[in-house]
Amino acid sequence: MASANNAGSTGVRLDSLSLPQIHKIYSQVENETKMLSNTSQQLEMIVKKYLNSISALDKITNVQEFKILVPCTESLYVDGTLVEADKVLVDIGTGYYIKLCISDAKDFFKRRIEYIDKQKQSIDSVLLEKSNILSGK
Repeated sequence: MASANNAGSTGVRLDSLSLPQIHKIYSQVENETKMLSNTSQQLEMIVKKYLNSISALDKITNVQEFKILVPCTESLYVDGTLVEADKVLVDIGTGYYIKLCISDAKDFFKRRIEYIDKQKQSIDSVLLEKSNILSGK
């Protein structure tokens, strides 16, 4: 952005900008950096949830009856017994659920993790670029 020497670059020479314009650009890049950082953290939390789901599926694999706590509210649980542990309902997004066998559910979560990791890598590379701009590198 600061250099017009890069081939194919649509950069602007900083010495041609006024101080308020430079400050505005800096603020925009700073806001973009914060947004990208928040997005990256959210994606990381989603991956952790998927990893927890895989871990939960590992615990119920090949179990005839499995004792669980069933949430009624965020702070109220009742004892329960899972009797059909070979199929699970998986939230596939926007309020849709699908019944899958445990191995297919694990595969679904692994594919989602792989997809999110790719998206996070892309965001992190842009975040690094924006951070370098802010630090003047």
